[in-house]
Amino acid sequence: MRAHHSAQHLQAYGDVLSRIGPPAFDAVLAAARDGEVDGWLRGRLLRVFDERCAGQYAALALDPDQWLANGGFQGLLGLRVDSEAGVRALVEKAGRGGDFYGAR
Repeated sequence: MRAHHSAQHLQAYGDVLSRIGPPAFDAVLAAARDGEVDGWLRGRLLRVFDERCAGQYAALALDPDQWLANGGFQGLLGLRVDSEAGVRALVEKAGRGGDFYGAR
């Protein structure tokens, strides 16, 4: 995937990953942590998942790596669904004095 960042390829990858759901979310995240997927591609791929991955987005939102955490919050916002895990992530981050704005 690294060499194919075209919109057409990303759409195809996103469609497949979205259908797979939570296991694909975990695989994308593992690849990102191992340096196999760059930040740009990781950001685009993590946007394709649906409400089945709300718990994974919430867990990611609490990741100590700010870039990954931002991806988790972006995912939760993109879902636009109520999620107990999402609310807990927001409360926990706010309780630690965290912000939700990312790099400025």
